[in-house]
Amino acid sequence: MSKFKEHSIEKDSACTTSIQRSNRIIELWTNVAHKVGIVAKCSTSHSFHGLNELEKNSEGVAGLQEDNDNDWDNELPGLQRRQKNKATNSRNSVASDMQVNQMIEQETGSQRLQAMYALGPDWMFIQEDTRTITTMFYRSVLLGFLLNVVKAAQTESKSSKNLSASQAAMKKGIYSKADSSKILKEAAKGTLRLTAFAGSLLYLSQSIAAYRNKSSLWEYSISTAVAVASVSFGKPPASFLLAVSGGALAGALGGSLVCSMMSSAGASQEQRTLNRIQQKLQQQQQKLNFDL
Repeated sequence: MSKFKEHSIEKDSACTTSIQRSNRIIELWTNVAHKVGIVAKCSTSHSFHGLNELEKNSEGVAGLQEDNDNDWDNELPGLQRRQKNKATNSRNSVASDMQVNQMIEQETGSQRLQAMYALGPDWMFIQEDTRTITTMFYRSVLLGFLLNVVKAAQTESKSSKNLSASQAAMKKGIYSKADSSKILKEAAKGTLRLTAFAGSLLYLSQSIAAYRNKSSLWEYSISTAVAVASVSFGKPPASFLLAVSGGALAGALGGSLVCSMMSSAGASQEQRTLNRIQQKLQQQQQKLNFDL
């Protein structure tokens, strides 16, 4: 009986020992698994952190590479030249606008008239608009002379029709040179009046506009009145005043139409002055660049 109890006690102690060992093994594996999880978690976090650092480093490298590329591009002589020219052109454009406005404000009416009628080395007007006016003036005078010759010849022919056949034959044979001189004299008188009319209408109107630096209908009204007055000498005072008043009114109406057309075409006096000053500054700049 005592042996059976001892055997039972030994068996119970063995079971207890085995259970304790099993618990220790389970606890050991649990600790190991916990530590492995922590290590895995840490390694994962470190790996993600490493990836983030790698991405940041790659972005930094890419940025540095881009900066280096930009620096390398900026060091190219062609690009530097273009950038320098762009900056210089921007400064020059601003400076040119300021210079143009300053020169227009400082220029007087007398100086504009001198520039309008300035002659070049070939004794031609420098300004293109003055050359255009001169061409129109010459053509109108030449055409007027031809028309006056025809008119004087027709007048002389009508006066010869009132003569008899013998008087006409005698006049044709004896006074042919005198008739030609008379025709030319009458044509010259008409051409002189036309010259005064065309000169007053063309040059006076543009001179007033250049002096005022403004295109308006008043210079055309004044110039037309003066032009009509130049061809109306010798008439009675009432007829003379009526002709001058009619010329002033016609000049105002025609001047308003001409001013609107010139403004639409960009050929007003203000625009022409601006173009002249800009061209003058460009020539000065080109001369300075050539000297450099």
